[in-house]
Amino acid sequence: MSRNIPLSELITTLESLSDMMQNPILMEASYRIDTANSALSCLEDALFYVRMYKSTDITGEGEKRRQELIDDSESVISLIRNGGLYP
Repeated sequence: MSRNIPLSELITTLESLSDMMQNPILMEASYRIDTANSALSCLEDALFYVRMYKSTDITGEGEKRRQELIDDSESVISLIRNGGLYP
């Protein structure tokens, strides 16, 4: 169950645990996960602009691959943010 908690909840829980246990490793883990969360926001913004780009690929293969990469990236971001990596 804990494997599927949202990233924001994981950050909050780690911060609480590190405060209770006075554990600097848990606090550092919390900081790094929060940094990863910020990176995900930047990637989401970049993906928004990539979606707006109109491809000049004549064959259509490049556009198809670009759309697959965008969709895959958005799926991975969602899995990291929302959990759901494990059944």
